[in-house]
Amino acid sequence: SQSAASRDCPAARVDSLRPIADNADSRQGSNSWSAGSLRGVSRPPTGTHSLHAGEAGRRRQMPDYRSQRRDRRLQRVTGVFEHSDSRISGFHPESTPRPHVTIGIEIAEAFGAFPFLVDSGADSTMLAPAAAYELLGPAYLDLDFVHDPHASVSVGIGGYARDIACPATYHIVTDDDTLIDFYAPIELAEPIPPYPSHEGNWIAPNLLGRDVLRFFEVHLDYYPQPELHLWYDSVAAAEEIERLHRWFRFLEEYEE
Repeated sequence: SQSAASRDCPAARVDSLRPIADNADSRQGSNSWSAGSLRGVSRPPTGTHSLHAGEAGRRRQMPDYRSQRRDRRLQRVTGVFEHSDSRISGFHPESTPRPHVTIGIEIAEAFGAFPFLVDSGADSTMLAPAAAYELLGPAYLDLDFVHDPHASVSVGIGGYARDIACPATYHIVTDDDTLIDFYAPIELAEPIPPYPSHEGNWIAPNLLGRDVLRFFEVHLDYYPQPELHLWYDSVAAAEEIERLHRWFRFLEEYEE
């Protein structure tokens, strides 16, 4: 049974998640040029512009988030900035490191750990075709993205895309090797082309959207040192996760 709160992580489950995170850490060193190139840049003196003086005043009034996190016993998940083989069309150079978090995804009896690009502009968390095929195998290619009762059409800056929502268990390892797990939907993207390829959306990244990010306090910074931390409050998230569990139970009873 899955628990809304975090629990001690079984060693085998942690080990299955750690290799991707370890590889990401090793790749992060090769991406440190972006942070290193900024370290030598000095900020303008505070008094040279009223905007900077205003920022200094606002910073003095900011609450002490560190002590609040300590009092609330939040658990931290540290992400990485890494170059990705997946490409997103746009004006930014493909060499720009992007914030990722490694998440274990369990659908039915299939389990796999994948990097997810943090995307606060996405409504839903999405498993891209390459990861979905790795997790589900040929059964993924047999899904009917037009007539399936859980199929839908998503609209974004890239246009229209079909996907199927299915229940999944998310497994996220905190910095102190505790496992956070919860039950929530995940979108399976329609593969284009409809077979394994190095073209189309087979090179798209997995997206971590607001449906999961809302369970966390997100700290994302690019300057002077890229940092990504997700702070998990098990007490605050429990009510929302229980609501999702009730919704899933309703769907299962309805389909029966």
